[in-house]
Amino acid sequence: MKINVNHTLSRIEQLYECGRQEDGCHARMAFAKADKKGREIFRDYFRLIGIEPRVDAAGNMIARMEGQHPDWPAIVMGSHLDTVPD
Repeated sequence: MKINVNHTLSRIEQLYECGRQEDGCHARMAFAKADKKGREIFRDYFRLIGIEPRVDAAGNMIARMEGQHPDWPAIVMGSHLDTVPD
């Protein structure tokens, strides 16, 4: 798989814009409007590649792409989409 760095950076910037404050700071507090917008953007990234993510009871977004070899172990990654105040 070849990664398009400019495309990846533009998506990061799109997510980063969620929560831009008037003073130039950024904040996406958990479950606030900006956080929900960021989650929608992230969800749509997965949908573009044919993955329908789900959200568990704790609010974690989970997207699973099945591997091409049934004997290989799964790879798990995690991250926060919300932020601390600036």
